[in-house]
Amino acid sequence: MTKNLDCGHEPSPHGTLTTGTGHFHDYELCWDCMNKLELFYAGQSDTYTAYVDGKAEYVTTWPGGKLARIYSARTRWNNFAGKLLHIKAVEDSTGIEWYGTGPGKGSYIRLHRRKVS
Repeated sequence: MTKNLDCGHEPSPHGTLTTGTGHFHDYELCWDCMNKLELFYAGQSDTYTAYVDGKAEYVTTWPGGKLARIYSARTRWNNFAGKLLHIKAVEDSTGIEWYGTGPGKGSYIRLHRRKVS
C-alpha cells in the first residue's frame, strides 16, 4: 500500500536511489507539489539556486520543473574556479529575466533577478 503524502498525493515515480518525495519544513510532498512550491519561491526571490539541464537549454528547479529558457550561455575560464558557465535566461511564465554563473551543463547555477527600472 502506498502512503499519501502531506500534499494528498502518492510519491512521484522514482528509481531505487530516490523516494519520489521532497521535504519542506515538516511536510513531505510529491515532486509535482515541490516543483510548484519551488516555482513560487523563485518568483518571490531576487536570488535563486537552480540547475542547468545537460544541453544548457533550460534552467530547472531541483525536481526538474522548467524555471526558465536559456537564451544566452557561454563558458569562460576563471583563474580561481576553472571553467564557469555564464547564462542569461528568461522565466517562461512571467518574463522575469535572470542571469547567473555556475560550473557548467548538468550542474547548479546561482541566479540573480535582473533589476528593471
